[in-house]
Amino acid sequence: METPWKYEQYNVWGRSMAKQYDIDYLKRELAKAERETERLAMNHLRAIQKTSSMTSCSQRRAQTRNSLTGNYERRVALKAAIEIYDKFPEHSKKTPSI
Repeated sequence: METPWKYEQYNVWGRSMAKQYDIDYLKRELAKAERETERLAMNHLRAIQKTSSMTSCSQRRAQTRNSLTGNYERRVALKAAIEIYDKFPEHSKKTPSI
C-alpha cells in the first residue's frame, strides 16, 4: 500500500525512534502510552473540578495538562515510528535474525 507521506514528512522524533528501537519495543511502548492516556485525562479533569476560580490551583491544572499533552505527543511519535517500519523498512532499525 502506498503512503501519501514522504519519509521526510514524518516528525523527527518518530523517525529517530524508528532508527533507534525495534518494532516490538515500539508496540509495547505505544500500548503503555495509550493506557496512560486515560489516567492522565482523569487527573486533569479532577484538577479542573477541584478549582473554584481561574487562579486557584492553576499550577496543578497546568501540570496535568502538560503531562497529558506530552503523552499525546509521545503516542503520535510512536505511531509514526511504527508506520515508518511498515512503509519505509530501509529507514528503520534492523532486528537481528534468530
